[in-house]
Amino acid sequence: MSTLKRLGCLLVALGTGAAGAAQAAPAGGLEIRLSQSGYIVAHEVRKPGDGYNGADGYYDLILHNLAVINNGRTPVTLDRISLDLSRHGQLLERSVVSSSEVQAAIATYAGYAKLHFPVALNALFAADTVLPPGITVSGSATSLAPGTAVISTQNFMLARGLPDRLIVVAQGHSGDQPVIAQASLPVSGRISTNRYLFPLEAGTWYVTALPSVQGHHRFTQATEFAVDITRVDAKGRWFKAKGRRWTDWYAYGANVLAAADGVVVAVRSNSEIDPQIWRPRDGESAEDYQKRLDAHQLKRFLTPGADPSEVSGGNYVILKHANGEYTHYAHLAFGSVRVKQGEHVRQGDVIARVGGTGEAPEVHLHFEVTDSTDTKHYAFHSLPINFMNVSRPKNARPTDEPGIFMTAN
Repeated sequence: MSTLKRLGCLLVALGTGAAGAAQAAPAGGLEIRLSQSGYIVAHEVRKPGDGYNGADGYYDLILHNLAVINNGRTPVTLDRISLDLSRHGQLLERSVVSSSEVQAAIATYAGYAKLHFPVALNALFAADTVLPPGITVSGSATSLAPGTAVISTQNFMLARGLPDRLIVVAQGHSGDQPVIAQASLPVSGRISTNRYLFPLEAGTWYVTALPSVQGHHRFTQATEFAVDITRVDAKGRWFKAKGRRWTDWYAYGANVLAAADGVVVAVRSNSEIDPQIWRPRDGESAEDYQKRLDAHQLKRFLTPGADPSEVSGGNYVILKHANGEYTHYAHLAFGSVRVKQGEHVRQGDVIARVGGTGEAPEVHLHFEVTDSTDTKHYAFHSLPINFMNVSRPKNARPTDEPGIFMTAN
């Protein structure tokens, strides 16, 4: 998936709110800032049983963005950035960030900075959260002049047992003097607090973009535990014929339901897009197809006055629920949204229909739960979801193992 495509998926997360940063006080000229604020979510990816006989489950987490800042008066050579997961003070897992990963993040950041694209800098790098005013990103993964920072993104970790703390340590030297900085966050195994209804009408659905390392949502902070939901036929196809009309798609027009009682806090209902833009052209290679879509989306994002949430998510609804949680529904069909900002809705109310608006080559519903919303900084937490009314189809395998469709040629 291209970086711009990942940005588009991320910007489906919508709303208004405030951002924050977890950080440590400067030590020897270095400071660490982390994009997640307050806590970081660890996701249980393997429970004991069904072939795994361990006592503790496996949990993974992603520290999406961090910055190591030189706010001293002398240059610093950065020697190492390490991330430790611990429980009750005992180390569970350690990861060392390679300089090549840091250099790759710096290069991507520089590309978006040249475009004067603040939405991308915040959505992909949490720039306003981890970089204080006046601090610039160094061109080197190891050399930090005063007033510069290095960044690291998408730091994935896996631990056996639920950690209770993530500790980030940066070590370097200035001349012959060692310098070190540390920042930490509590780790939470939190899932969505409220009881949510599956957000689509009764029937059998195909849920994709699951919160695994293969899922395209997982590696961006604001959509980390989002899911995409569509319908397929017996052969796994999302549409009939060539899918050139929205009505060719099996999910198109299905009723979207409010997952819980709530209040509408944001809505967009008049976004429309020609489905031909998203279809591969005859003879077009996969590479040329992606380049064409990237150019199309970049132009839309950079148009003065553009709503980034509409560019990526098309028509959308956000509901605010009890316990400070929000649900997000995106890619809704043009003219189908039935609710208005400020309106109270009940669980199960029809609020819209599934469509293909926004950055959506495939007709589907983007759905997620978050603990706040923030279209400027994208600094909120996406939360794992438990639906109260779902079960496996009767002919499905009795296992939690995910699967994929394959065709042998």
